Amino acid sequence: MNRGHLPRIYDTILFGLAGVGGVIIFILMYFSSHPATNPNWNLIWLHPAAVIAAPFFWVKSAQRGVYFYHFINFVLLTLFLLCWWFLPQQLPVATIPFSMSLWIRSAANILIVRKLKIKDRRFTSSREMKAAWGQ
Repeated sequence: MNRGHLPRIYDTILFGLAGVGGVIIFILMYFSSHPATNPNWNLIWLHPAAVIAAPFFWVKSAQRGVYFYHFINFVLLTLFLLCWWFLPQQLPVATIPFSMSLWIRSAANILIVRKLKIKDRRFTSSREMKAAWGQ
């Protein structure tokens, strides 16, 4: 197995589980008659979009969409973690490590893509390379 596949496998499993949890919460909130399940603030970090995005981690032509997913997920999780104490619902502390791992993986994927973009954009022609060398 290639070393580059391990983080992608981990991301697929992690975000897939978060997506399945989000689908369950979404169904309980909108298609169930239980008043205790609505509103549920866990839907911020366990959102159903993750189950849709997880298979696209393997599709090379969908990498731009995956980047935007990670960016939006990173922003949502940052706001969720910063506003943890102000939420009207009392959430178990055990959700923090799982949401932090989602936050870290989204941040890592954003940084990797940005680093690759900068590296690829650096010298696209010999004219740019000569200009960078001062010639």
